[in-house]
Amino acid sequence: MVSTESPGNDVRASRSGYRAPQGSQVLFSLLGLSVVFRASRYDSSGCPQEGMELDSMNQRMSEQADVQVGLTGVGGERRFVIQNVGGSVARDIHVEVLSETGKNSPVVSNEVDRKFPLKELGPDESTSLSAIVTTGTGIRFLATVTWQDLDGMRQRQSFRLTV
Repeated sequence: MVSTESPGNDVRASRSGYRAPQGSQVLFSLLGLSVVFRASRYDSSGCPQEGMELDSMNQRMSEQADVQVGLTGVGGERRFVIQNVGGSVARDIHVEVLSETGKNSPVVSNEVDRKFPLKELGPDESTSLSAIVTTGTGIRFLATVTWQDLDGMRQRQSFRLTV
Protein backbone atom coordinates (compact mmCIF):
# COMPACT_ATOMS: atom_id res chain seq x y z
CA MET A 1 0.00 0.00 0.00
CA VAL A 2 1.26 3.45 -0.87
CA SER A 3 0.70 6.10 1.76
CA THR A 4 0.92 9.84 1.32
CA GLU A 5 0.44 12.48 3.95
CA SER A 6 -0.22 16.17 3.83
CA PRO A 7 -0.59 18.50 6.82
CA GLY A 8 -3.83 17.72 8.64
CA ASN A 9 -4.86 15.13 6.06
CA ASP A 10 -4.06 11.42 6.02
CA VAL A 11 -4.84 10.00 2.60
CA ARG A 12 -4.21 6.34 1.87
CA ALA A 13 -4.44 4.89 -1.60
CA SER A 14 -3.98 1.31 -2.71
CA ARG A 15 -2.03 0.22 -5.78
CA SER A 16 -5.31 0.13 -7.69
CA GLY A 17 -5.74 3.86 -7.12
CA TYR A 18 -8.96 3.51 -5.09
CA ARG A 19 -9.55 6.17 -2.48
CA ALA A 20 -12.33 6.00 0.08
CA PRO A 21 -14.81 8.84 -0.36
CA GLN A 22 -14.46 11.76 2.05
CA GLY A 23 -17.38 13.04 4.16
CA SER A 24 -18.31 15.87 1.79
CA GLN A 25 -18.21 13.52 -1.21
CA VAL A 26 -20.63 11.15 0.51
CA LEU A 27 -22.95 14.04 1.42
CA PHE A 28 -23.03 15.38 -2.14
CA SER A 29 -23.59 11.86 -3.51
CA LEU A 30 -26.58 11.38 -1.21
CA LEU A 31 -27.99 14.78 -2.16
CA GLY A 32 -27.60 13.85 -5.82
CA LEU A 33 -29.47 10.58 -5.27
CA SER A 34 -32.27 12.49 -3.59
CA VAL A 35 -32.58 14.83 -6.58
CA VAL A 36 -32.53 11.88 -9.02
CA PHE A 37 -35.19 10.06 -6.99
CA ARG A 38 -37.47 13.11 -6.88
CA ALA A 39 -36.96 13.82 -10.59
CA SER A 40 -37.66 10.21 -11.56
CA ARG A 41 -41.09 10.37 -9.94
CA TYR A 42 -42.40 12.54 -12.79
CA ASP A 43 -42.73 11.56 -16.43
CA SER A 44 -41.52 13.73 -19.32
CA SER A 45 -44.75 15.75 -19.38
CA GLY A 46 -44.35 16.69 -15.71
CA CYS A 47 -47.14 14.41 -14.49
CA PRO A 48 -46.52 12.58 -11.23
CA GLN A 49 -45.84 8.85 -11.43
CA GLU A 50 -46.56 6.06 -8.94
CA GLY A 51 -44.04 7.48 -6.43
CA MET A 52 -46.68 10.01 -5.42
CA GLU A 53 -48.50 7.19 -3.61
CA LEU A 54 -45.61 7.22 -1.15
CA ASP A 55 -46.25 10.90 -0.37
CA SER A 56 -49.91 10.12 0.23
CA MET A 57 -49.03 7.25 2.56
CA ASN A 58 -46.51 9.41 4.47
CA GLN A 59 -49.12 12.14 4.85
CA ARG A 60 -51.65 9.63 6.15
CA MET A 61 -49.11 8.29 8.66
CA SER A 62 -48.39 11.82 9.92
CA GLU A 63 -52.14 12.32 10.41
CA GLN A 64 -52.33 9.34 12.79
CA ALA A 65 -51.87 9.48 16.55
CA ASP A 66 -48.51 8.22 17.82
CA VAL A 67 -48.42 7.84 21.59
CA GLN A 68 -45.01 7.37 23.17
CA VAL A 69 -43.71 6.94 26.71
CA GLY A 70 -40.49 8.41 28.09
CA LEU A 71 -38.83 8.74 31.48
CA THR A 72 -37.67 12.11 32.85
CA GLY A 73 -36.34 13.45 36.12
CA VAL A 74 -33.29 12.96 38.31
CA GLY A 75 -32.48 10.92 41.38
CA GLY A 76 -35.21 8.83 42.90
CA GLU A 77 -38.03 11.14 41.76
CA ARG A 78 -38.93 10.62 38.13
CA ARG A 79 -41.91 10.89 35.81
CA PHE A 80 -43.18 8.67 33.04
CA VAL A 81 -44.30 11.07 30.31
CA ILE A 82 -47.02 9.86 27.95
CA GLN A 83 -47.09 12.06 24.83
CA ASN A 84 -48.95 12.03 21.53
CA VAL A 85 -46.31 12.96 18.95
CA GLY A 86 -48.64 12.16 16.04
CA GLY A 87 -50.88 14.40 13.99
CA SER A 88 -54.32 13.41 15.31
CA VAL A 89 -56.18 12.70 18.53
CA ALA A 90 -55.59 9.43 20.37
CA ARG A 91 -58.60 8.11 22.31
CA ASP A 92 -59.10 5.64 25.15
CA ILE A 93 -55.43 5.59 26.19
CA HIS A 94 -54.25 2.89 28.62
CA VAL A 95 -50.77 2.64 30.17
CA GLU A 96 -49.00 -0.12 32.06
CA VAL A 97 -45.53 0.23 33.61
CA LEU A 98 -43.74 -2.88 34.84
CA SER A 99 -40.33 -3.25 36.42
CA GLU A 100 -38.01 -5.56 34.50
CA THR A 101 -35.42 -5.84 37.28
CA GLY A 102 -37.31 -5.29 40.53
CA LYS A 103 -40.38 -6.54 42.31
CA ASN A 104 -42.32 -3.31 42.77
CA SER A 105 -43.87 -0.88 40.30
CA PRO A 106 -42.15 2.51 40.24
CA VAL A 107 -45.45 4.33 39.61
CA VAL A 108 -46.92 6.10 42.63
CA SER A 109 -49.68 3.97 44.13
CA ASN A 110 -53.09 4.28 42.40
CA GLU A 111 -51.98 7.06 40.03
CA VAL A 112 -52.56 4.89 36.95
CA ASP A 113 -56.04 4.04 38.23
CA ARG A 114 -56.84 7.73 38.80
CA LYS A 115 -55.63 9.00 35.39
CA PHE A 116 -56.30 6.09 33.03
CA PRO A 117 -57.95 5.21 30.81
CA LEU A 118 -57.45 8.71 29.48
CA LYS A 119 -60.36 9.83 27.31
CA GLU A 120 -58.19 11.53 24.69
CA LEU A 121 -54.78 13.03 24.05
CA GLY A 122 -54.43 15.56 21.24
CA PRO A 123 -51.41 16.10 19.00
CA ASP A 124 -48.40 17.35 21.02
CA GLU A 125 -50.31 16.90 24.28
CA SER A 126 -48.90 14.91 27.16
CA THR A 127 -49.62 13.70 30.66
CA SER A 128 -47.35 12.06 33.19
CA LEU A 129 -47.20 9.60 36.04
CA SER A 130 -45.07 10.13 39.15
CA ALA A 131 -42.47 7.46 39.72
CA ILE A 132 -40.23 6.70 42.66
CA VAL A 133 -37.20 4.66 41.72
CA THR A 134 -35.74 2.59 44.56
CA THR A 135 -33.73 -0.59 44.92
CA GLY A 136 -37.08 -2.40 45.15
CA THR A 137 -38.18 -1.16 41.73
CA GLY A 138 -34.93 -1.71 39.85
CA ILE A 139 -33.78 0.57 37.06
CA ARG A 140 -35.25 -0.98 33.90
CA PHE A 141 -38.92 -0.71 33.03
CA LEU A 142 -41.31 -1.86 30.32
CA ALA A 143 -43.98 0.74 29.55
CA THR A 144 -46.85 -0.32 27.29
CA VAL A 145 -49.39 2.13 25.92
CA THR A 146 -52.52 1.34 23.92
CA TRP A 147 -54.94 3.72 22.23
CA GLN A 148 -57.60 3.99 19.58
CA ASP A 149 -56.72 5.93 16.43
CA LEU A 150 -59.01 7.94 14.13
CA ASP A 151 -59.91 4.83 12.13
CA GLY A 152 -61.11 3.11 15.29
CA MET A 153 -58.15 0.71 15.22
CA ARG A 154 -56.49 -0.22 18.50
CA GLN A 155 -52.76 0.59 18.52
CA ARG A 156 -50.09 -0.67 20.93
CA GLN A 157 -46.48 0.30 21.57
CA SER A 158 -44.03 -0.87 24.20
CA PHE A 159 -40.94 1.00 25.40
CA ARG A 160 -37.97 -0.30 27.37
CA LEU A 161 -36.83 2.53 29.63
CA THR A 162 -33.74 2.66 31.82
CA VAL A 163 -32.84 5.09 34.59
